[in-house]
Amino acid sequence: MNNKKMTWTPEEFRFKLFNKKVCPLCSGKLKHHIKKVYVGKERGPNSTLLRDTDQYFDWYYCENCSRDYSISDLVKLKMEYEK
Repeated sequence: MNNKKMTWTPEEFRFKLFNKKVCPLCSGKLKHHIKKVYVGKERGPNSTLLRDTDQYFDWYYCENCSRDYSISDLVKLKMEYEK
C-alpha cells in the first residue's frame, strides 16, 4: 500500500478555497488536475514500516493558451499583482 501526501502553504490553501482560478495571460477559466510524483520510501504515520510514498501536486490548465500553472505559481502571480 502506498502513502499519499499533499502539502500546501497557508497562502496556497487559502487560494485553493476562496479564489477564482483564472489564467493570468488570457483571463480564461483554468481546469484543475493533479500530478502524481513518486517520492520514495518513507515511514507512515504511527508506523515503523517503510512504504512507497507518492506526492500529489495541484496544477491548473488553460485550454485557451495551452499552459500549465502550479498553485504556487498562481499564488505568486496574485501577490505580485496586489503590490
